This record gives sequence, C-alpha cells and structure tokens, in this order.
Amino acid sequence: MRNIYIPEQVGAYEADMLERAFPEPLITGHDFYRRLIGWVIDNRTPILYEQDHESEYANFSIGANWLLRRDYKDTDEFGPATTRLGMYSLHEYTHMTHPLPTRLDELSDGQCAELFTHSEYRASNETEIMIHYRVPELRSLVLPGTKIVFDIMKARDIEQPDAASLVNLRAAVIESNYLDHVLGTDPGDMAVLAGLKRFSGNRDWARKHYAAWRPHMLDPVLPLGYGLTHAEYEPTISAYEPGLTQEQYEHNIIRNVRLGYAMCGLAIPSIATFTEAREAAVSLEGHHAVIHTES
Repeated sequence: MRNIYIPEQVGAYEADMLERAFPEPLITGHDFYRRLIGWVIDNRTPILYEQDHESEYANFSIGANWLLRRDYKDTDEFGPATTRLGMYSLHEYTHMTHPLPTRLDELSDGQCAELFTHSEYRASNETEIMIHYRVPELRSLVLPGTKIVFDIMKARDIEQPDAASLVNLRAAVIESNYLDHVLGTDPGDMAVLAGLKRFSGNRDWARKHYAAWRPHMLDPVLPLGYGLTHAEYEPTISAYEPGLTQEQYEHNIIRNVRLGYAMCGLAIPSIATFTEAREAAVSLEGHHAVIHTES
C-alpha cells in the first residue's frame, strides 16, 4: 500500500474521497448513489490507498474497510477514465453495504464464502445492471459496442427489478443451468451468459482467502462484521440521510487502522487516539494484505 492519506477533519475526508474515488458527477449527482456513498462513508469510512504490490488488485481489502484507488488511464476504449473509476469505486462501496467478515473466529470458511459470494452478486448487479436503469446516460459511456446483461433486459422491455430479487436471479443463472433457455440461442446473448458464469468459482477463492487471513483476524480488539441483508439493502439506502460526525469519523478510522494491520498479517498496535491512528496508518505504507498462495 502507498499514498495513505487520512485528513484530520471529517469534511476534508469526505471531500477527498469524492474527489479521488468518485470523479463521475452522473454517479455522485444521483440521489440513490449519493445516499449509498453516504451510508458507506458513515458506517465503513474506507481508507484510500494506491497499489504497491500486484496482489492488491485481488486481495479484497474492502473487507477491512480499505479501498484501493485504481488507475484507469490509457483505457479510453472502455470508457472515460473518470467514469470507470467512479463505477469501480461504487462497485466496491456496494460490497461494503453487505455483511463482510472482520473477525474470523465468528464463522466457518463456508460461511465466509457465502458472504463473499453474495456480496459480489449485490455489487455486480448494481454496477452491471441497476446503475443503467437508475442512470441511463451512463450506458453510452461505458463499454461501448459491448453487449452486457442490461442490454438484453432492455431489449426485452424488462422493467427495473428490485435489487433483492435480482440477487436471487443472478445466483440461479450462475449456479445452475435451469434458466439458460431464458436468454435464447443468440450467440451474443450466450457469450454474455458465459461471462456471468465464469464467476461461479468465488466460493473456492473465498475459502482459500479465509484460510490465509484467519490467523490474523482473531484479535478481540477487532469488530464483528455487519451490514445490510439483501432485503434491507435497497429500502435502507433509499431512505438514508448521510451525516458522519467528527467523533464517529475518528472512531471509525481507529477501527479501520487496526483492521489494516490485521489484514496485512501484522501485530495490531495499541491505538488509543485518532492522532495515533493516523500515525500508525502511515507505517502501513509498503505492506500489503495477506493473500492465499496456490498449492
């Protein structure tokens, strides 16, 4: 990890997060996404960092409330860099609305795998399908010329589904062949279906991740995982009014710095104050999250 920056004041933190992680105004200007971003900032208060090790693109550090800021320069064929960065950050934020494991003495590897998998279903649905219903202008900016699930649904005049039902549908499509006939036999549609099904291995990945991470995520100083169920997600976010206080900001940062040390397989230092947390966070530069190694 590198370029870890934690502002002193909550207002500066929120401004920095929006500037560096959410530069697409079509996202931040949308009411649902304004509320979703606010819920995550209030409850998770992610700490931004930049890549210092190749594993950081796949270490799921958002489980510890740390957000990798990706670089999308020189990828204009897939859409404007600012738009793709905003959608990526929104994808990671949507993960963070779901219950994610932060103390691994509380659940088995199978339970951990279910949390990771269903978190991925929610996040992928939001940024592959729901966002294009909510913000139609984005579709022409992202992956131009590439067919996605949303395009198939719109071509069939399918109205915007509710998020909870869409999770169940995604699970059925990915985890079985029962609904394959729904997309018909069009080669383009079949290619989209194949793309969805390639994520069916998430549970195996999560179990391996669990085994590597578990020894470092047992300390009782760490919080227990929490988040919104699929049924709670859309109604809660739709009605949420953001309002992170300075006191809660400092409390959350102390929590997240402790999680960061555990995530990196390091001894969790004694952190009593916000100032100590900011200093300890800087010491994490050059470290990276523990990852599983293939046998």
